[in-house]
Amino acid sequence: MRSERMLTATIMALALLSALVACGGPEPTSTATPAATATPTPETLSEVLERAANVTLAKFDWVTTTAQGTTQTTKFWVKGNRWRIELPQLGPPPLATPPPHPEGTTETRVIRGYLIDTDANIVYALYSLYSPSGTYGYIVEKSPLIDPHEVLDFSTPMSWAKIIAKSAPKIVGTETVDGKAALVVEFAPPHLSQIPGQISWKAWIWKEHPFLARIDLTVAERTAISEVKNIEFADIPDSIFERESSFFGVEPFLK
Repeated sequence: MRSERMLTATIMALALLSALVACGGPEPTSTATPAATATPTPETLSEVLERAANVTLAKFDWVTTTAQGTTQTTKFWVKGNRWRIELPQLGPPPLATPPPHPEGTTETRVIRGYLIDTDANIVYALYSLYSPSGTYGYIVEKSPLIDPHEVLDFSTPMSWAKIIAKSAPKIVGTETVDGKAALVVEFAPPHLSQIPGQISWKAWIWKEHPFLARIDLTVAERTAISEVKNIEFADIPDSIFERESSFFGVEPFLK
């Protein structure tokens, strides 16, 4: 795109120079007409989606509202190849200090978040530990059986931008979402076409800073919405991605 703009500007400059030479230069009494400004070539939808799919520095909430009206918020941090994900809180918050684990009792684990390094192909899972007497703490441990892409595919605005790009996307208008101008795009993911009922997919993509702002799935006139809130593109401290960092304001136990 940069080369296209440079070529356009060069052609316009040569055209202006040719006009001046042909006329023998401007007359002293004439008023010079300002040169026209080159208009940047608009990005294509595929280029916008590519940029939206490759955002590597952001902090945001991904808020999903079901057709029944319930809302869940997943928190994301991404910096280069490192991700931190905090899944929606379910039930009471875990205790900061778990009591000794009684011998012979069973524990139930519920995944509450992830620390991911896609370059190193490492996933650390954050679990809430439950015993028959209730919740009693967090534990963080390496999960060799979980692939980073199993967590990130279908769960982030970036992965959805990739899906949309392969799903015959079509711009159907522009709207303002969260105070930002956005392209409205309809698409049809082929691998999700088996969902029963009349289905429609729609996405809103910010134009100024390409990012998937919202995605709607409508089945039989019932719509589920996922949208970005509280987004920041500022730098993120590396400590956010360390195992020792607190989750939900509670220090985890490492394993």
